[in-house]
Amino acid sequence: MTDEKRMIGDWEVLQGIHVGDKEVLLAYDPNNEETAYAVFYCEQMHGLGLESTTEGVGSNDYLEMMSEFLHRVQGQVDRVRDERESSKEPQDVLGREHCLPLDCAEADLGSATSSARWAGLKAVPTSNWRP
Repeated sequence: MTDEKRMIGDWEVLQGIHVGDKEVLLAYDPNNEETAYAVFYCEQMHGLGLESTTEGVGSNDYLEMMSEFLHRVQGQVDRVRDERESSKEPQDVLGREHCLPLDCAEADLGSATSSARWAGLKAVPTSNWRP
């Protein structure tokens, strides 16, 4: 385990929960006299290894910011629930039983590709390859 702290600018991330297409962060900056605690939304810029934060709010009151953090996490849970209820896509969790055995030494996958849209955590096929 690493002792490296996750930082967003001068803010040390105390808590981060990824739900749906966003991560909600609770962060702390002991050198900020006006707003020692802050809550942000964070999104990954895929392929670039960068993070983008939005809608930050701050306060010196830890409990106020923890309440805001939990409110935002619940909001993300509600959005994902609404998306799932309105989606016609199956919501089954893909497990080991859904995978085909693969002998890498003999595999000829040709042009088979697939990608995952992490925002919705659903597999999105990009070809019609079949074994």
